[in-house]
Amino acid sequence: MEDKKVPLDEDGNLMLMVLMIFLVLSVLGTSVISLASMENKISHYAVNAQQAQQAADAGAEWAIEQIWNRGLPEIFEEELEIGEGINVQVKVTAREAVEINQGNGNGNGNGNGNGNGNGNGNGNGNGNGNNGNDAPLDSIECRYQFTVQSDYQGARKELAVEVVYLYSGSNPLHYDQVAIEAYTYN
Repeated sequence: MEDKKVPLDEDGNLMLMVLMIFLVLSVLGTSVISLASMENKISHYAVNAQQAQQAADAGAEWAIEQIWNRGLPEIFEEELEIGEGINVQVKVTAREAVEINQGNGNGNGNGNGNGNGNGNGNGNGNGNGNNGNDAPLDSIECRYQFTVQSDYQGARKELAVEVVYLYSGSNPLHYDQVAIEAYTYN
């Protein structure tokens, strides 16, 4: 039997190749773990951002209801805790009330006629005008602008809202209509 000898210039090449393969596999494994961790963080942030957005929506609904219930409040700012760790700040930044005159009509009418008791008669009449009592009452349009900021575990959402309330008559505590004109996430 003959002994095969390894040439001296190839000593350690196998060890070097094994180390290189382990290095490549280590970098690849670290990258996969890092990527999975990043995906997990992104997923948590997306959930937190959704919670913050829902909290901002709830704050906007709360502010719309507060304005409705308070009548014609002036500018106000309040902070709410909607849930555990969910804080919302509502700030009414502008209020404008405008009276809308819808006009009143007036008019008159008259008529005359004659006849006799045996069933014969003639008559004529004329009239013109309209009744002013059927015209709508004056209305007041009150426009509010407010911002809502919500924070939930590092996620923050800001919402700008413009709402118009319309009421008629002398009681500003009873609105006839409410309309949301702008609802914008910043």
